[in-house]
Amino acid sequence: MGKLVRRVLNPPLGEIGLHQVQENLSRLSLETRWQIPTVVHELLAELEEMGSQEKRGADWEALYNVSANTRLHGTLVDHPVWAALYADNRHNTLVRQLQAILLEALDDPESNTEPNDIAGVGLFIRVISQQEVSEDKYHEDLLTAVKQCSATDNQKNNASRFIRAFFGEKVVRRKRNPVIDITRVSDGRTGTRRDAYGEVQVIVPADPDDPVDQPEVGEFIVHDQKISGQNIALPQAGIDPREDHPADQVLILIETIRGASVERKIARRQSRTARDILARANAALPITYQQLTDTELHKLARFIGDRNYGVGTDKQCAQMVLKIMLYTCSSLDDVFNMAEGSEDSGLRFDKKDNKFRIPRIRPIYTTRDTGVENAITDSLMSKDDCVSIPNLYMSPKSLQGFIDEVRTKDRQVFSDYLKMALRSLSDRITIHKVQRCAFEIAKTNFDPVIVQTTFGLKISSANVQQYYSAVSDTQVTHCYKMATREMRRRMGMTISDETPSTNQHAIGFYSARNMPTDACVRAMMQRLSKEAMSFKPGSRDWHNANTLLCIMVQALLTTIRGVYDPFIPVEHSEHALFFRDKDRPDYSHSRFQFVHPLSELVTIHYQSVRNLTMSLNNIEDVSSYIFFLDEDGTLVTPRPKHIVIFMAQYWHYPVNSLRKFVRRKLVEYGVSYESTNMMMNHHSVGESSWDPYSTDDPAEMREEIMALYDRMIKELSIYPEWFNAV
Repeated sequence: MGKLVRRVLNPPLGEIGLHQVQENLSRLSLETRWQIPTVVHELLAELEEMGSQEKRGADWEALYNVSANTRLHGTLVDHPVWAALYADNRHNTLVRQLQAILLEALDDPESNTEPNDIAGVGLFIRVISQQEVSEDKYHEDLLTAVKQCSATDNQKNNASRFIRAFFGEKVVRRKRNPVIDITRVSDGRTGTRRDAYGEVQVIVPADPDDPVDQPEVGEFIVHDQKISGQNIALPQAGIDPREDHPADQVLILIETIRGASVERKIARRQSRTARDILARANAALPITYQQLTDTELHKLARFIGDRNYGVGTDKQCAQMVLKIMLYTCSSLDDVFNMAEGSEDSGLRFDKKDNKFRIPRIRPIYTTRDTGVENAITDSLMSKDDCVSIPNLYMSPKSLQGFIDEVRTKDRQVFSDYLKMALRSLSDRITIHKVQRCAFEIAKTNFDPVIVQTTFGLKISSANVQQYYSAVSDTQVTHCYKMATREMRRRMGMTISDETPSTNQHAIGFYSARNMPTDACVRAMMQRLSKEAMSFKPGSRDWHNANTLLCIMVQALLTTIRGVYDPFIPVEHSEHALFFRDKDRPDYSHSRFQFVHPLSELVTIHYQSVRNLTMSLNNIEDVSSYIFFLDEDGTLVTPRPKHIVIFMAQYWHYPVNSLRKFVRRKLVEYGVSYESTNMMMNHHSVGESSWDPYSTDDPAEMREEIMALYDRMIKELSIYPEWFNAV
């Protein structure tokens, strides 16, 4: 590598995108509208010499359709100049002007620019390089040109500061904030760490009292979705955050990372160790190392005793603490905070209703839009920040007496006493394992979103599913009763012979936004079918109504995401369907699943509708399989933003909301977790049916899925007669 390239451009390891940087510099060197600094020609000569050796192959290839944010993922902070020079400058003179003065500033030893100025203008260059320019012209006043660009105020301010510093003007820089330690816990119950850039959510927790336990695995969630490089087409389709390709999940080992920036955290996302730990945790839920054995549970039961709180000795306080931890899956700090009445406590006790209140884990959205309100999303429970679980095993009087007593105790001294008492029972019985006992049992028997909602503890496999779920109060109560009942059985304690009922009517839901009700879906389908059959065949209204009907029914039957193409033609419904529904330039996303025979009928029907429309309207060629007709006869592509417009009179939800409906029904009907994941294409690491050690039976999964759709089609009153080929 040339010395000047190393000093000025500082390329990342492997010189990714070298040919594109070289081509961009070549365009700079040919500019005649302003004086090009000598360093441009010198750098170009060194890059041409490097490029002639052609060592890296595809890594050096010019890929203008792949942004720097994507291709240089994880290196942007440490190599901002290389990223700025990688940005496409073919169609934007302002980009070339800024790239030129950036290189001139870097080559000038007396330049007044600082590293944060360089990083700021580098980000601005990357942002504007991806935008279309209506009039490409040379800018005499760079500051005015920057202000007129489509970027955030912060990005424009940073670029303007660099320009003023470059021309020797006095600039005001903010003091650098100290680096925040992401290992500091901000939320004691879930173990969530937060800093200025985002938050780390613990998905495989560590046990601090067990020296042989694995390190924690966390997922980093970026606050600024523009920084994270999220696919901009997803929100248009109504696809919520985090439902992206599994490789986009940013996994880190908490013990080894101290936060400096988003990009430095994201650079660790390929950590094989973190991914392997997560895969093992997901693939072996019933035999996780974090569960206590039956022998250990019996020892714990003998220590606790199945009786109410008495006088107030240290041992009796310890017994009560362990009972509360066991039955609420709360940490020792949660119990102390509850007793002290802390506002940010991870556990509260409602004396009036004799219930425990646990902070609710909500999906993280990037906008404040509350979505469509209905009987599910607008219930009091859906707006509640806490989840209520019944107090079945401790008398309210005993709880109040314990709370009054434990307030007087020193937290650290009592914690040491409790750990010592547990250690006397077994080295493996730790506070952490006691806390997670009922939770780990529930994870093996219930949908992860139900368990996460019930106990207020993060589950890695619920990361995506929580955006597509509505958990009822009856599901929470049933999950809690069954998990604690099984725990008590394994502890050798008395349990009731009566199995908790699942047939009680739900009072409310803890729901994600835009969750359609059965009535909403049924009404939409009925109205579309009625109009599809009432208009004159071949007319604009007839074609559009039939197209919308086919799109929505097929979306229901295939759970397609519809980011680019909302319709999957099905020719052989007796086999598993293989298709792509989220491809984009930098990766392909494939899936397979079983589909109902009705989806094949929908395909045949739409093909006949399409052929008749093209024939009667003299349409010779259409670029897409699905299309709409505008009022003036113009062909409209089936992008999500266009479908929303045509669907406005029938349906107020995002197009992708039918996937939420399907998942809610899958859980409601008791379809297995494996079949549900296949239908939704939701798999965390180690879970998918095609993983090497999967024991899922495709024949059983197909039988479950077909039974689900038979029932759903009947309940929604969808009739095959709607799709008689014309």
